[in-house]
Amino acid sequence: MKFSCLVLIMSLFCGIMFFSCASTQKAENPKSYTIVTLQNDTEYLVAKVDYPQFLGFETLNQEISSFVSIDYTEFKKDSQENFGEFEQIWEQPIQSSYYIDSEIIESENYKSILLTKWTYSSGAAHGLVSYKTFTWNIKEGRLEDAQTVSKMSYTELSDACRSSLLREHTEFERDWVYSGTEPIPETFENFTTDEKTISIYFEPYEVAAYAAGPQIVTLKIK
Repeated sequence: MKFSCLVLIMSLFCGIMFFSCASTQKAENPKSYTIVTLQNDTEYLVAKVDYPQFLGFETLNQEISSFVSIDYTEFKKDSQENFGEFEQIWEQPIQSSYYIDSEIIESENYKSILLTKWTYSSGAAHGLVSYKTFTWNIKEGRLEDAQTVSKMSYTELSDACRSSLLREHTEFERDWVYSGTEPIPETFENFTTDEKTISIYFEPYEVAAYAAGPQIVTLKIK
């Protein structure tokens, strides 16, 4: 009987210790960022913006928040000025839309942030998807470019993207793909990485018609 009680007590003690350790471990590894949300709902604009701010990365935070603030403010101003311009055509004022969603990829050496923006300007035929990315070198404390992260030259990146796009989409126009994948830094501004792969983001119209939608090419890092 005493032995059974002792076993029970020890089992309860071990369970409490396991739970305590698990709770402590969870507390010691909190989320490394918070999400800032901006919202607007007026007669001329509906908007919702989510973007991250990282603990201890003030320069990166400034890069992200500055982009969002400037882009959102300009779109909001244009929406207000253009509101009602197409009322005679559409028989009523059309509300503009502005949305930004964020995706965070964290690895040992990089914090990679993808902001996906969807906008609709009053009177336009359709909305537009666009991207803005930030890949932060944690050790060096700076933003990195696709060439450095991928360990590939812009020519190599260009060739790889062209091959991938034309292989996956045989209906794409070759000249259009080649024009949108020139081996220059601007072509590869929007990318993310998990250190095993690099993903290059192409907006509608960059490598194909609007109907084809945005394109993402993921390549293995050497």
